[in-house]
Amino acid sequence: YSTSLPMYAASVILLSCSYVFAIPFFRAVMAGIDRSGGVAGASTAFVTVGAAVGPGIGGLILNFGGTFTVLGWMALIMLVLTLLIVTPIAKSVDLSES
Repeated sequence: YSTSLPMYAASVILLSCSYVFAIPFFRAVMAGIDRSGGVAGASTAFVTVGAAVGPGIGGLILNFGGTFTVLGWMALIMLVLTLLIVTPIAKSVDLSES
């Protein structure tokens, strides 16, 4: 739903780069929390389920009168919530390594 091809291309590139950066970071935090590796190993399943369920939820929102702007704000809110949850955990894991 982009207004221009360059904006769409830039957003796809940014999304891909952020995904490639975020997943290893989150897995490292999970590995720091659970030394057995079970949580980090299960994270692949959660990413797969999220990738399957997310577009369905987005489609439902659009079918019930939502807009792409609403979806964008929801994505931003989820990002902020994720950072608020993960950052303190990552800091505590990092401090426990010292």
